[in-house]
Amino acid sequence: VGIDGLVFRDREGRLRLRPLVEVNVRPNLGHVVHGLERQLARGRARLWVVFRLADLPPGRSAAQAVARARQSLPAQLDDSGRLRRGAVPTTDPERARAVGTLLLVAGRRADAMVALEAAMPTVAAGLRTALRVEP
Repeated sequence: VGIDGLVFRDREGRLRLRPLVEVNVRPNLGHVVHGLERQLARGRARLWVVFRLADLPPGRSAAQAVARARQSLPAQLDDSGRLRRGAVPTTDPERARAVGTLLLVAGRRADAMVALEAAMPTVAAGLRTALRVEP
């Protein structure tokens, strides 16, 4: 069973929590997150981004955007084989038609944001606005 909650900003800009949006009696994104969590080094900043292909720079495919993110944030594993740094697509960028997903893992959120900026500037700008983070 998965229980979905929602964090949002109210009209005054304050963060609010709606703790119960729905109850899912089927596999859900929580299961995916827990599966990913086992593959990641502890104590690292993580961004899991859902992006629209329409928000990529003109002429840039999802595969090209992922390649740029990987160049900016090359993969690095810890001693136990867990990802301590890197950009990993969590959907196949070659098959993406409308949306894609990308997991960014770094020592600091700012480092993950730099990789996102290199790959998808508009998506990074939207996330910075949502998180109220300066570039």
